[in-house]
Amino acid sequence: MSSTGVRRPILSTGVRRPQAWLIAIGAATVVALVLRLWGISHQSFWYDESLTVDEMHMRFTRMLTEVRLHEVTPPLYFASAWFWTKLFGTSEAGLRSLSVIAGVLTVPAAAACAATLAGRRAAVITAALVAVHPLLIWYSQEARSYALLTLLCTLSWLFFLRAARDGGSRDLALWAVASALALATHYFALFLVAPELAWLVARGLRRRPVWFAALGVVAVGLVLLPFAIARRSSGTGWIHGIALDLRLRQIAEQFAAGFGRTPAILVASAALVALAVAALLAGGERPMRRAAWMALATAGAALLPALALVGLGLDYLITRNVIFALVPLVVCVAIGLAALRARWAAAAAAVALAALGVAATVRVDTSAALQRPDWRVVARALGPDVHARAIVVAGSYRGRPVKTYLPHTGFMTQPAPAVREIDIIGMRGPREAGCWWGAECNLPDATPDTRPPARGFHLLSRQRAGNFTIARFGSATPVAFDTCSATFRSGARFRGTRAVSVIVLVQRLPQARRRHAPHARHGHVRPGHVRPARTPPARGSAHRSRFGCVTANRGPQQIGK
Repeated sequence: MSSTGVRRPILSTGVRRPQAWLIAIGAATVVALVLRLWGISHQSFWYDESLTVDEMHMRFTRMLTEVRLHEVTPPLYFASAWFWTKLFGTSEAGLRSLSVIAGVLTVPAAAACAATLAGRRAAVITAALVAVHPLLIWYSQEARSYALLTLLCTLSWLFFLRAARDGGSRDLALWAVASALALATHYFALFLVAPELAWLVARGLRRRPVWFAALGVVAVGLVLLPFAIARRSSGTGWIHGIALDLRLRQIAEQFAAGFGRTPAILVASAALVALAVAALLAGGERPMRRAAWMALATAGAALLPALALVGLGLDYLITRNVIFALVPLVVCVAIGLAALRARWAAAAAAVALAALGVAATVRVDTSAALQRPDWRVVARALGPDVHARAIVVAGSYRGRPVKTYLPHTGFMTQPAPAVREIDIIGMRGPREAGCWWGAECNLPDATPDTRPPARGFHLLSRQRAGNFTIARFGSATPVAFDTCSATFRSGARFRGTRAVSVIVLVQRLPQARRRHAPHARHGHVRPGHVRPARTPPARGSAHRSRFGCVTANRGPQQIGK
């Protein structure tokens, strides 16, 4: 009997050749790579990712300062991405490829966890399910920390299982490294690492390697604690606006089928999970049942503390913040399917569950309403700048990616710049209660009015670009921004179902570029952060106009993080 209470099962029924199970896991890893690379640059950056893009264009020390001041997660992902982009660039594929690698490596890591707990058949099923899981694929194609968090937490759990079983110093050291890195990636990793640490200390109280590993992890946690306390409420207020019962339902549904869930997919997935549970309860051997309970307890240790914090007024419970709990749940289901006595039944159920994951992924890939907003089509519609212009985007901070795709564009500065063109961008997005994951349902329903926004401007054009509507206004003489007001949040600028906040950007090309701008290729799109030109208001022929703006880079109601 192992120290974790689970025998190391020797399963000879799952494979005939000694290395066949490793070949199967390798094949699942290749499938994971293909699915995560497929369409990696199909979707444009959305708001959260535009923050990452800006930070990647800073000096390293300034980037770390920016992360400390404005991000609500620790700096490991951003530091890793900063070096990564020096090799692969900041395009969608280049920046997201770091998450792709993390997502692919999660497949063999999760399979190793299942093998440690319940043997080879459970490992193969786990690899297949993790490889095609739609939620893990989504975050493996996002330039944020969640894929890296999932990988590091899976490695922490793997080395914990091995250290608890064998007590080897090497596994303890690897557990300490993986746990410390997980904590440096996301503060919620504490909910996984803390129970592991307590178990290891309780079972190896007098062993020096255990104390060295535990003290190392605690030291990293103490270093990060002041940052976690300082950023405990920044950028997370939007979570409180979603009803808790809705968020709990979202966690269950998105863990089952990602963002491409449908009633049919959810019902079929629930039926297969119920089959796995029934197999464990009815015919599973005692070591298999114990292994499944351990996987379930690991997932519960990650989810329950986050739920308990809600009662203390610290509400951060959202699917992506607890995504690392998905791997132990998948392992639990895989153990249940592996417990089926009929091999063909286990294989058929695993294939069916994997097919549902692929179906949900395909649904996201083929539905614009389920994808991230396509800000590249907006940049192409705006075209190259031939003179200074203001760009007013409905949805406030959600429109920040426009700045990412238009060169020499930044937030409005003081003194106010003079412009001869004002482009107002509205959009129409399908609404879904509690939508937060960057899909187009995150956009407000706001149609720009065709009346001129200020004296001296007249309508140049009004066009549709995807889900966006762009109204362009021009003036014969430069007009300077004067003050910020609530004008653009009223019905005078947008027609929609509710008041609309906006963000105002200014694009000004350098003089040398401006002379050649008419010959620029239409629709040029280049991600990157460039400070806006600080041009004083024009004098003489320029008149001043009052119209609204939202110039804050990061507001208290950010959806990001």
